[in-house]
Amino acid sequence: MEHGLTDEILNGIDWNPAFEVTNKGLDRLTAAFRTKNRVSRAQQLSQLEAESRPYYDQFVGGSGAVVLKTAGSATERGRLLGQMLFAPMLQLLPQMQTATDCTQQTFDITIVAHALVWYQRVNGRYPDSLAKLAPTYLSTIPGDLFSGKELVYRPNADGFLLYSVGANGVDDGASGQDGQPPGDDIVVRIPYPSKP
Repeated sequence: MEHGLTDEILNGIDWNPAFEVTNKGLDRLTAAFRTKNRVSRAQQLSQLEAESRPYYDQFVGGSGAVVLKTAGSATERGRLLGQMLFAPMLQLLPQMQTATDCTQQTFDITIVAHALVWYQRVNGRYPDSLAKLAPTYLSTIPGDLFSGKELVYRPNADGFLLYSVGANGVDDGASGQDGQPPGDDIVVRIPYPSKP
């Protein structure tokens, strides 16, 4: 990363505003990650990323040194430096949070699928709805993190289809990454379809 921030440019900067900017950013980041609602959390992370994008572009694009040289006071230069140093961390956070949510959703859907199979082994058939799994087979039924609704569940004589709409929030008709056409639904099919 060629940021061009030499000792000469950093000389005389007031570091207090740089730390204040970083601390305020971390406070906002912590508040965003503590938000339970995925959509609201994603909006907050996207907002932070968008606000930091100009500083990130300056920092990695090499113009940060010029901006800092011409910023004026030591305090203003410190504030700008804090923004530039904090910005790179924010650029990947929305993708990291989506990956975390996908992992959690995959885990949750796997737990529900196992409970469905357990129910079938005990009762000789799959339940009509996921609600029948609680409280005997699951204490609570995980929902779809991405839609905020229940997981899509369709039982049939031979098994079931269970899926989340995935990170794009769109029901791709139970088409996952290996589907035709590919989608981003997170899918469990029992029995697993045989390949032609």
